[in-house]
Amino acid sequence: MANAREYMEFDFDPRKIPDTHALAVGRVSLCWTQTENIIEDVIAALARLSGTKGWAITSHMNFPMKCDALLSVSGLTLDGEDQESLRLVIARLKILSEARNRYVHSYWAVHEGTGDIYITAIKARGKLKADHTKVALEDIETTAASIYQVGIDLLDFILKRGIFPIEG
Repeated sequence: MANAREYMEFDFDPRKIPDTHALAVGRVSLCWTQTENIIEDVIAALARLSGTKGWAITSHMNFPMKCDALLSVSGLTLDGEDQESLRLVIARLKILSEARNRYVHSYWAVHEGTGDIYITAIKARGKLKADHTKVALEDIETTAASIYQVGIDLLDFILKRGIFPIEG
């Protein structure tokens, strides 16, 4: 954990984060929203529900609950090989969820000496821990693209199997 003197070298005013980085974080958020909506649609499709009935059930679920629901309903509708393929997609989703949370929920700062951009993540699970990490624009953009792609892969997964939410 960094000491207070180290943090004095940072400007935590979020308005000073370069627009390029702010835009990239926005893309992470937008791609995540789309991917979560796809997860909800896939749950509805696998449960043989209409999209609106699926949304009535899933719209207030947190991400881990959606993953659990997706796995549970897939066990009722997919064969073992397809379930394993879906588990691999969910594993990717969980990794990307952590990356998304890191970018969206961390403190952002500019190092006053170098102009480099940092995020500071604070955790307090049994012990207080704060880590600051230099962030490259390309890493944020790659995360956004990966989040988008896993959502498209999930959508493609059910479409290739002819599974759609029912009408109505």
